Amino acid sequence: MVWIIRRFQPDVVITRFPVTGEGGHGHHTSSAILANEAYEAAADPKRFPEQLKYVKPWQVKRVMWNTFNFGTVNTIKDDQFRIDVGGYNPSLGASYGEIAASSRSQHKSQGFGMPASRGESLEWFTTTKGTAPVNHLMDGVQTGWERVENAKDIPTMVDAIEKNFDPIHPEKSVPALVQLYNRIRLLPDQYWKKQKLSELTELLLQCSGLYAEAFVRVPAAAPADSLQMQFSLISRLAPGWTLEKVSVAEYNSELARKLEINKPAEWSYKIKIPASQPFTQPYWLANQWKKGRLL
Repeated sequence: MVWIIRRFQPDVVITRFPVTGEGGHGHHTSSAILANEAYEAAADPKRFPEQLKYVKPWQVKRVMWNTFNFGTVNTIKDDQFRIDVGGYNPSLGASYGEIAASSRSQHKSQGFGMPASRGESLEWFTTTKGTAPVNHLMDGVQTGWERVENAKDIPTMVDAIEKNFDPIHPEKSVPALVQLYNRIRLLPDQYWKKQKLSELTELLLQCSGLYAEAFVRVPAAAPADSLQMQFSLISRLAPGWTLEKVSVAEYNSELARKLEINKPAEWSYKIKIPASQPFTQPYWLANQWKKGRLL
């Protein structure tokens, strides 16, 4: 839990169950106990210092328990913090109740299925660590670019891209998105740089209409064998783009290939599998188990 908090850097942590046992069984209760302990430990550089080669200590703003009225157990009180979670998201075309039901219905190992809900849906919370909110779960938390060092000009760039976006021709936004990508690459904050560059890469692919894939036609191969790899790239929105380079394993090709709109560029290359390449194995067979470990 400390590793996840330090790596993900959440501002607010919400536990589904209480630390006092009303949540059912021990797994439920221990999840809440550990979350509250991790609140302290994740911010302490003396705790799990071996992690600090990869992440930094992180202080969560608050831990909140989402109280409930289920069966014969009612943990809701009038003085608890309350929010409406039943809002509608016009960008996604669904209410949060509908989104939650779709997610819950994927919990197939326990046979869950959940009908979608629409309209007002109230949830209650009590603060177990940190400062209590007054108006919103994120009270006291900077949620914009002002929290990131050396990023003052980025909101202006983002606003311009949003203002000029053409849903019929999203490819027109690509040059500005590339400029934004190069600007974010200069950020000193490694967490937000990695996060936003990943999101921008996805945006660039969506707006450009590019589709690329590399595949083989056989399901398996042996060390020292070879594989015929097929490549395909298509520009579905904008003409005049150039494919400059393709890299896969030891294949590193400078192509300078002009892309015609909506016409696939296809080619193949035979890749040699090194004799030293290990066989694919499940991790529980490839790695030695520690004593007492359960799968």
